[in-house]
Amino acid sequence: MSEDVGRYVGFGWKEFSRGLGYDIAHILLRKDGKCYGWNTAAKTLCQYEDAINNFDLAILYDLVEELPKNSEGYTLLSDALGGEKIETMLATNTFNPAQMRDEIVQIRQRYQGRSIKVKGEALLVPYRYLVPWNAVFNRSLQNLSSYYTDIGFIRGIIILLQIIALIYGIATWNHRLLVLGAVTFVGRSMWWLIAG
Repeated sequence: MSEDVGRYVGFGWKEFSRGLGYDIAHILLRKDGKCYGWNTAAKTLCQYEDAINNFDLAILYDLVEELPKNSEGYTLLSDALGGEKIETMLATNTFNPAQMRDEIVQIRQRYQGRSIKVKGEALLVPYRYLVPWNAVFNRSLQNLSSYYTDIGFIRGIIILLQIIALIYGIATWNHRLLVLGAVTFVGRSMWWLIAG
């Protein structure tokens, strides 16, 4: 399983534009064009997505100064800006952003894998945040489609609702709810023990 997780982590963003999860997240993450996350360098790179995609040198030279010096984002961007390839292009006055494709992809993978972005009416979430749901609920990551991720979220919500129903049935001593909650909880536990 660790091989599968390693293979699929870092595939960019999954776009959510509707549904309950989107509605809940959009209450907290409202500002259009804003990037969220714990990694400061990834958030900063995410904010400059257009400049990175176009490899706008004027903006990127300023951006590299904003990044924390010990971050991987700083290392990737400073290597791209100080590389032999770009020096040759600038010296011969033949700069073409398309020639920097590999560097752009590396930087893009770095910030897309570590930041959440609100873009218009869409919420862009890194697949690396969703992969644990796939691994837990499907035991295989051979297919990275959102169907499997959505099923994992639905199963998690159902299990949570079953536990809440059981606790509520015990607290209110509602016999029907208590029996229903206990039977589904025991049945789910047996299925989990048998099926793994």
